[in-house]
Amino acid sequence: MSSKIRGVVPPLAIPLKDGELDVPSLERHINRLIEAGLDGLFVSGSTGEVAFSTAERRAQIQREAVRIVDGRIPLLVGVIDTETERVIENIKAVEEIGGATGVVATAPFYALGGETEVERHFRILKENTSLELWAYDIPVCVHTKLSPDLLMRLGRDGVIDGVKDSSGDDVAFRWLCLANEAAGHPLQLLTGHEVVVDGAYMSGADGSVPGLANVDPEGYVRQWQAYERRDWEAVRAEQDRLAELMRIVQVKGVQGFGAGVGAFKAALHLLGVFDSPEMPRPVAAIEGDNMEHVASRAARGRPALLIRRRAGALPFRILRAFGRAPRPRRFSYTPFQFVRILMTTLLALDIGGTKVGWGIVEAGDTYEVTGARIDPHRRDARRTRTWRLASVTLPRPWSPLTRR
Repeated sequence: MSSKIRGVVPPLAIPLKDGELDVPSLERHINRLIEAGLDGLFVSGSTGEVAFSTAERRAQIQREAVRIVDGRIPLLVGVIDTETERVIENIKAVEEIGGATGVVATAPFYALGGETEVERHFRILKENTSLELWAYDIPVCVHTKLSPDLLMRLGRDGVIDGVKDSSGDDVAFRWLCLANEAAGHPLQLLTGHEVVVDGAYMSGADGSVPGLANVDPEGYVRQWQAYERRDWEAVRAEQDRLAELMRIVQVKGVQGFGAGVGAFKAALHLLGVFDSPEMPRPVAAIEGDNMEHVASRAARGRPALLIRRRAGALPFRILRAFGRAPRPRRFSYTPFQFVRILMTTLLALDIGGTKVGWGIVEAGDTYEVTGARIDPHRRDARRTRTWRLASVTLPRPWSPLTRR
């Protein structure tokens, strides 16, 4: 019998600080995802740094995730390891901690084998757990492609309950969806191919496991809801926007995990969700021009604006306008004006004149700006004042945002 898990189930990105799990950021992140309406979480997957985590770190992440989720949505936990006996040890550790709906395993890797060994691997795993067992198809990492025939045999026999497909092989996934439907849908099929989720839904997928949903969970939830209504135009439109947002991973001089997960963490840091974009050793965090790239692309692809301004570049007339109007005011600008004028004022003002960093401004939010040297031509320019911006209204098709 197939799992009941369906919908948007992102692989949880993990915040680090000084080499340790950043629990406050993790709590902020998980609550934000749940509030966005997600249907589950996949903990300790590729995005979740399972390959970099010690057994102690895996256990810590699971314990904290279980505590924070508190039964609100299902949890899948990765038990990925090189060979069968090591995976069984990971399964026992997951069961001991508790709180998991299912475990997720790849084909064995490192020691060479064929499909016979892979099938036996999954059958042995099922004999050693009462939890749901999900197959994780990610040949780019484990160098074995799980064929539709193999997955269907395992599904029909009740060995596996679902598949997390990150193969990038859309033809094989389509064949798997067709075979699954013909067999009475024994498997729940989730795509991890975040830029073509719309195509997977048309093929018959039961949901998605998009790493990019860490950055924009609402977008994937809207897309799933549109799919449930069979509003294919909305499904495609949302996918087009998310595909543009995915360009945050196109950083320079960084490849693979450092580019993909590194960009997700950089965006989460810019969003104020993660305190740091730190990556696990030896991977370097996104910084410098690449951080600017992430901010620029995120501003285009997500209905939120990530802005960086330099001290001294603040529009003087706008500062004076704020100085004359300390009460809350409502502004309506074009997106371009919004970026150039309003965001500059809100984010750059450590108006003692000095530092300006990265940050995010969301329409419909309220901000206080405190600073000095409002007007350099006045003798009392160094007074500190506070202004409050009640809200910002963006013209269509730009959507208002709410602070989370």
